[in-house]
Amino acid sequence: MKATPAFLLAATALAACTADLPTASPHAAAPRAPAHEVSHWPTGGVPGFWFTFADRPQGAPAAPFDATLSPTVEVCRVTNDTCGPVLATFTRTTGSYGRLVTVDAPNEAYRVTWPTGSTGADAGEVYRVSVRVGSRVLGFMDVLMVTSWWQLFTTDTNQFYPWVAGVNLQVGFHVDRGIPGSVQVSASALTLNVGEGKPLSATVLDLHGLPLAITPKWWIYDPVNPVVVDSGMVIGVAPGTTQVSAWYGDVETIIPVTVTDTRRQWAAVAPPEMEARAIWGTSSSNLYTATHTGVGRWDGTAWSFAEPVRWRDLYDVHGFGPADVWAVGGNGVIVHYNGTAWAGMAYDGASVTPLSLNDFDVPARRITLRGVWGASASSLVAVGDSGTVLVYDGTQWRTRASGTTATLTGVWGSSATDFYATTADGRVLRFTGTSSVAPVAGVQAPGALHAIWGSAAANVYAVGDGGMMYRYNGTAWSRVRLPTRATLYTVWGSSASEVYAAGTDGALYRFNGNAWTPEKRPGGNGQIFGVWGFAGGPVYAVGSGMVARR
Repeated sequence: MKATPAFLLAATALAACTADLPTASPHAAAPRAPAHEVSHWPTGGVPGFWFTFADRPQGAPAAPFDATLSPTVEVCRVTNDTCGPVLATFTRTTGSYGRLVTVDAPNEAYRVTWPTGSTGADAGEVYRVSVRVGSRVLGFMDVLMVTSWWQLFTTDTNQFYPWVAGVNLQVGFHVDRGIPGSVQVSASALTLNVGEGKPLSATVLDLHGLPLAITPKWWIYDPVNPVVVDSGMVIGVAPGTTQVSAWYGDVETIIPVTVTDTRRQWAAVAPPEMEARAIWGTSSSNLYTATHTGVGRWDGTAWSFAEPVRWRDLYDVHGFGPADVWAVGGNGVIVHYNGTAWAGMAYDGASVTPLSLNDFDVPARRITLRGVWGASASSLVAVGDSGTVLVYDGTQWRTRASGTTATLTGVWGSSATDFYATTADGRVLRFTGTSSVAPVAGVQAPGALHAIWGSAAANVYAVGDGGMMYRYNGTAWSRVRLPTRATLYTVWGSSASEVYAAGTDGALYRFNGNAWTPEKRPGGNGQIFGVWGFAGGPVYAVGSGMVARR
């Protein structure tokens, strides 16, 4: 503790008026050193609060004195480092023995006189003088009562603030304006489902209960966290209970959180041999998947690989009936099934030419086609690396300028003259007519967008990295906030009120026309790359060694 000249002057004055000072109480225990002699700003306590016997910390920012508070000063006996019974309480309106807390405006301090003799403060004992505003304790000083003023200079002030028992002690303290007083949280408790997110906001209030321009921090108490806090949202990740704290400095508010798991369960279907990236079909007994090793087909009982498409690295599949199925993939490959046999062709960076499916020569320009979609058998679009766009008119494939070299990752539209493509640099491009293309306003994701789908021209969704989702309502694009940071690889629906989005870490969400809710895939939290199904019928999801059905 820093002894100021005022402290020395006060001690000198005592020498002239303390002829008869009380001795230590015969039953007083030996002095017990508390954890801190003084807790205030100069000793690492609450910034902006200090007792006036010390100086403001050097380099501390100057803030106005707050003379409009209603502080409470309490005195208690310290026993075994614990504050015992309260001996005296002082406020601005009431006080023990008629002593009130007053404002010393010229010196920017609050003051109150503690009549130590009246409160029975015994020499040899330690007393704690604490200051609080409402429930917020700003600081305290532990006072060791001694028998003579000479002991003021011989007491270890690294342990105690010494004072002479029986002599009035003037307690002075300063309070800056803007000291945090509490943290207000928008909910007192939360119950949520696994995969569900609920917003939770917190505001730091000053000692008057007014908001401060301070951002609190979040803390989760359970070491095996059933939740995460992300961008102002609490997200359930596993069943369990925990506590979430919003805090700033030494003020905090804790709320209990319960996570349940009532997600709708999807059933497992025997998976193909390899990872499936996309799915399409005509019925529950005629499904096609695009995989690392060709086209997989489900006949309602088992999977098989379409020959001679085997060992082709495919990314997407789409069709218009049992006799019209298309798939695209690595090295510009395009394969088509006409109901009888598969035929191959490839894009070499300039044009699409026939390809023998037994020919595995690698083209000079390796362009991967990553998405294929069509409105009809004579209106098909494929997109891929280096801004590649290919349009099929029922007879031949033609290239179309995209205005970008970015990878195009997904495609959807209403026709080959009005469609959208997502990009690896977080944009959505709209293609209209035969040559017009432009990025849509309102979409610029921080990472890649991977897929796009719509139920109609006025209801379109795009998804991508970090749980990003955008929706077009026919007028403007806007962000849809899902409670996940998982990468979303796919979005599909059977109508505007039945939409699915899925991706990494088992992320699987369904929109029912009103809200997005989490669903549960079988087999843990692997990746889902494709979702597709039938209006009013089953829906399928495919991914890392899994096929699920709902």
